[in-house]
Amino acid sequence: MMPKGLSRAERADLKVAVTAQLKYYDAFAAQAAGMSDAAVAARAQMYAGSVRGTFYGARYPGLSQYPGDGNTKCLTNCLCSLEEKDDGIHWVLDGGEHCDDCEAMAAGSPYNV
Repeated sequence: MMPKGLSRAERADLKVAVTAQLKYYDAFAAQAAGMSDAAVAARAQMYAGSVRGTFYGARYPGLSQYPGDGNTKCLTNCLCSLEEKDDGIHWVLDGGEHCDDCEAMAAGSPYNV
């Protein structure tokens, strides 16, 4: 099944959530000049993961956790994804190792939201 695009309401919710995260980005940008390249890269990756969690939260509201939202043990370093199928939303274990929270979410699939 092809995923549908975001509705106007979903896009509006996503915009509100991303706007709320900009204060964290602004603090990061202010501190980046004094950080090593490796530290900047690691922190930037964490922010990228949290935006992914925000997207999933706006796209599939009602789940207790989302890949990359910081509420799993792997925090924003999550490698998982969500996939919409005919029977509901599936937590997909993508690549690498997985934390216990992600394994439990995958085992509990599908979710109906």
